[in-house]
Amino acid sequence: MAWKQGKELVAAMRQKNQIDPGLVREIDGLLPASIGVLQPVKWEYKSLVLERTVDLNDLGLDEWELVTVIPQPGDMAVFYLRRQKA
Repeated sequence: MAWKQGKELVAAMRQKNQIDPGLVREIDGLLPASIGVLQPVKWEYKSLVLERTVDLNDLGLDEWELVTVIPQPGDMAVFYLRRQKA
């Protein structure tokens, strides 16, 4: 709603010659042409029980993001990961 009001304000100021044309170009570049509805991000999750010293870089290359680690007895831990669904 604020974007639409901003575009209307710029249009009114432009008609009255109350705005610098350079500023209008900057504002037009910042304001979207139409207002869209943001969609929630959808995630897929994975939990792994691994040694605490495991290297997770390969999972990162597959776009998995580490959310949290819960230590387990001994040298083990549960790793919770997520990545955005395609």
